[in-house]
Amino acid sequence: MIDANAPMIFTYSYSRPEVKRIAYPVDVKGNIVSTIDAETGKYKKFKLDGITLIPSIEDQIYRAIEEDLTISFYYRNLEPLSLRSGVPIRFLNDGKTVLVRIEHYLPYRRYSNQVPSFVEFKSFTISKMQELVLLYPSTLPKKVNFNITPLEESQSEFYNEEEEETEEEPLEVDLIDLNDEECIGCKHNIENQIAHYGGCIRYEGDDFLN
Repeated sequence: MIDANAPMIFTYSYSRPEVKRIAYPVDVKGNIVSTIDAETGKYKKFKLDGITLIPSIEDQIYRAIEEDLTISFYYRNLEPLSLRSGVPIRFLNDGKTVLVRIEHYLPYRRYSNQVPSFVEFKSFTISKMQELVLLYPSTLPKKVNFNITPLEESQSEFYNEEEEETEEEPLEVDLIDLNDEECIGCKHNIENQIAHYGGCIRYEGDDFLN
């Protein structure tokens, strides 16, 4: 950074660790680095073990290009409140802009291996990209194509099973011989011929005899 006159973006654990700082390092002696504050131009010294570097937007875009990662960001030149996302392809204009592949899914994305409805390529000025975040591989499930049995085969199997289930076994019936004891007329000592259903009455011509 000193040789390239590049700024370092960092937090400092020994003082106000929640503040993001930007300074140009100019000299290092032992555990102390001398810097020029990017906003005020004042000289400040920091202990190296208290510095946590924050990657610049350029560093994050470079990593996303190398690892084929998706980035999300706001773009203050156009629709600054809209969150954009895409895969950076390469730097353009001496590293001042980046070409991004933006995939659109209609109505929405449901699977990690889903084919986008359409794709467009746009270039963005890096200095106007804000709150850039690297997005790692999606946790969406993959779409799986199952081998489905043809309808005709499944129907024939269904009918075979139905025939097996509905096949009836021969019905066994016990035959009961009726005798005089089971005759209602004899059982209750009724002489009326209509009461004799068990065969006690014999029909001979026009006469009914017990």
